[in-house]
Amino acid sequence: MTTREGSLEAPTRHPIDWRNPEFFDHAALEKEQERIFEICHGCRRCVSLCGAFPTLFDLIDEGKSGEIDGVAKKDFVKVVDQCYLCDLCYMTKCPYVPPHEWNVDFPHTMLQAKAVKFKKHGVTFGEKAVALKMDRLQINHNGDGAVQLMMDVKKEELANAPSFKSKRDQEAEKQAAERARNQPPAQRPTTQRP
Repeated sequence: MTTREGSLEAPTRHPIDWRNPEFFDHAALEKEQERIFEICHGCRRCVSLCGAFPTLFDLIDEGKSGEIDGVAKKDFVKVVDQCYLCDLCYMTKCPYVPPHEWNVDFPHTMLQAKAVKFKKHGVTFGEKAVALKMDRLQINHNGDGAVQLMMDVKKEELANAPSFKSKRDQEAEKQAAERARNQPPAQRPTTQRP
């Protein structure tokens, strides 16, 4: 069987089976990430697209062996966090996307990794804030050339946004709130500004 260098055919997108419990299988995800990262490391066409690829290549190049097996699996999240799911690598650069037999779908793998991370660890305050309506995002150009991003988000909206915290974090918050309610009024922390 001969292997083609790349594909000249239009990319084929396979649906994500996110309802399947295997979608959240961490070991299978790491194995797929390792496979795709190895292919990407050998190709490097996407190095200029986003921060995920230089991060990946630096991790591998600076690893013990200079190959993917020299990268600690806990460091894969550094690559995942740099992917913004823009799909440019998939739609414009990668010669190994389906229908190629290597079936490389970097964005879908990063999306799966983000879903596994959020299910396991919850969502941070910053991630929740960014996920709110982005139409309120304002960009202010300062006189010194710096750019300041400001969001017109009310604290109540963040408080009422759906929670993606882990069950452990939710339970810890409930216990802290219960302890605060049971304290005498003189010992309760105040939220008033001076």
